[in-house]
Amino acid sequence: MAHDTYVQSGTFTENYLHKTQSRPFSLHHIHAPHDMQTLYLHCHSEIELFYLVSGKINFYIEDKSYTLNSGDAIMVPPNLLHYADKRYRDTKDVEFYAIVFSTDMLAEILPSYCERYLLPIAYHATECIIPIYNSPSETWQADVFSCLDNIFDAMDHDIKYNELIIRGNLLIIWQLLYNNHMLALMKKTSGEHIQPYLKKCVDYIDQNYTKQITLDTLSHMAGLSTGHFCRQFKEFTGYTPFSYLNKRRISKSCTLLLNTDKKIAEIASLCGFNNISYYNRAFIKIMKESPSSYRKNFTYRS
Repeated sequence: MAHDTYVQSGTFTENYLHKTQSRPFSLHHIHAPHDMQTLYLHCHSEIELFYLVSGKINFYIEDKSYTLNSGDAIMVPPNLLHYADKRYRDTKDVEFYAIVFSTDMLAEILPSYCERYLLPIAYHATECIIPIYNSPSETWQADVFSCLDNIFDAMDHDIKYNELIIRGNLLIIWQLLYNNHMLALMKKTSGEHIQPYLKKCVDYIDQNYTKQITLDTLSHMAGLSTGHFCRQFKEFTGYTPFSYLNKRRISKSCTLLLNTDKKIAEIASLCGFNNISYYNRAFIKIMKESPSSYRKNFTYRS
């Protein structure tokens, strides 16, 4: 497992799956010189556990920021824009480890009745941003760091001798994060009895984002009035129904922009936008640049 060199990229959505020898995860060890940005702005469909070994940084996820010191870590949920830079006037280089893994990494290990452990990250993504601070008073956080050490110690060895160590330690970390953070998210959601119906709506959007989806269709599916549905959906996912739909469509359009030579108007249509101007505005709002600029600036990172 090779150690990464520091690379700056112009893209936001990464154009490859994070894998190590075909496994659904990748391990990274990066030194970022003090005169360069620590971590470029990007997002990916996998979960990331970022572990700061040395340096002091500000870590940004969507519109939130977190201060991390040496020995701290943070969990980044899927599909959220994130980047990091060193703290003001800090002249030291930054070193960090990261493991990026698909939810399949956990789902394929767990029996079906354990699906509830994955629901928070799927449907409360913005609330599953979890800073993990190097505090001796928090036993569970110390246990997380112990597992992270076990995972990253395996980087220099053949995967076939360490895969179960990596997977096992990830499961322990997930249980600790679930017990100490994610479980509370599920409990505080009002109307727990309607969560399966909201999940059905989210899955429907994920599978039918190319079609015209109405609020009436979704609220009827959940068995709620439109107003009550909108409130419950936002509490469940962190987004309004149409904000969630737009994020899904834009994410899919990014893949087409980078992997095909289709015209932007065609891509917009294929992803459910019937108005190119609206697509451009939605893209800029979410990705911070136009579709044409996004495609032009893309640089493949090997």
